[in-house]
Amino acid sequence: MPKLRLLPERLADCKYSSMKQPLREAILERRLVCDGAMGTQLMLAGLEQGNCGEFWNLTRPERVLAIQRRYVEAGADCLITNTFGGTFLEDFKLTYADSFGVRHPNLLLSISQISETLFILTIPFFLNKFGIKKVMIISMFAWVLRFGLFGFGNPGDGLILLVLSMIIYGMAFDFFNISGSLFVEKEADRSIMSSAQGLFMLMTNGIGAFLGGAFSGWVVDHFTTNGIRDWSSIWFTFAGYALVLGIIFPFVFSYKHTSQKLQPATH
Repeated sequence: MPKLRLLPERLADCKYSSMKQPLREAILERRLVCDGAMGTQLMLAGLEQGNCGEFWNLTRPERVLAIQRRYVEAGADCLITNTFGGTFLEDFKLTYADSFGVRHPNLLLSISQISETLFILTIPFFLNKFGIKKVMIISMFAWVLRFGLFGFGNPGDGLILLVLSMIIYGMAFDFFNISGSLFVEKEADRSIMSSAQGLFMLMTNGIGAFLGGAFSGWVVDHFTTNGIRDWSSIWFTFAGYALVLGIIFPFVFSYKHTSQKLQPATH
């Protein structure tokens, strides 16, 4: 499968007016591939089209691990594998085998992807209107609501709660990760821009993801008895954790926002 790479020698002869400076600097230093096409690799490994890739973390873990090892050998800087979404829906096969949510998990997961895309478009408005502090708080309480809906929902008569949780995901994820990255770009001095973005990525998708994965794994194990997971207790624990962070955050993060009025376009 052919891949498109941006080469330093080609970049020097071209103009990418919309490309952010940190990315330009990184491309000048080395070759970058920003999407490893994990879904494509899963299908090449045998995943049938239309099936949920997350379930392979349960049914074909050795194939997922083999793919990730190849990424590491190729020099990948960051690997992300979602495990709990697939596990959560898979467990409902015992009690809601014929429900819509269990038979069509891809549709539920696709709602989250659509929501994430749409909420990205709203970030400039919310950042300008409310500022990064309030946007971050909105994100944290969106996580509380998302986890809480998971705790009450199920693929049967509680399907609407799962759908609402998928919709809220876009706000929860984008308003923290994307808005945080934009805030760093706005506030950091140009001389340390790359380092500041790298530190933000390290704390969120590096150290934060590692500690979050370890903690969430412990919570899942704690509420698992004889192989049966108490998902309501698991999700409510996550919701409680997010709630505590949402309450503490306003007191430890100091930032005064000044809203900027949009200027009319002139021709």
